[in-house]
Amino acid sequence: MQPEKPRTEPKKCVKIGRPGYRVRKRLDPENSQHWLLFLIACTEFADGIVPLHRFLFVYEPPSKRSTTSQTR
Repeated sequence: MQPEKPRTEPKKCVKIGRPGYRVRKRLDPENSQHWLLFLIACTEFADGIVPLHRFLFVYEPPSKRSTTSQTR
């Protein structure tokens, strides 16, 4: 007989739903620059859950009213 393996408990983490995403490649007609558009959808967020990360673009200044950096 083999000894019983100790059971490991699953990690307890907050579920935020199934994320869905789309990536679209575009070309700016004015100056012929390529750019990517990321569309991210998390439709099953629970009430009161705040994402841990926020993605900023190069030309977007950080908001002084940002709630994600103040909640930690």
